[in-house]
Amino acid sequence: EDDAGLRDLSAQCVGEFMAWSIKQTTAAQLAKSPANIKSLLKRLYWLALHPAAAKRLGAALAFNNIY
Repeated sequence: EDDAGLRDLSAQCVGEFMAWSIKQTTAAQLAKSPANIKSLLKRLYWLALHPAAAKRLGAALAFNNIY
């Protein structure tokens, strides 16, 4: 929970996964079923509402790397 470097790297990896997932999906597939993106955003939303401050911070960093 206190490893800031690992938290930053993980947030960057989440951003890369999101970019890769969008690149690998055609526009038609993305419009029909954005499963990877929807699942990731639901998990980040859950973490953003978590009582633990470290998890909320991780969610905020991940959102920033996606945006």
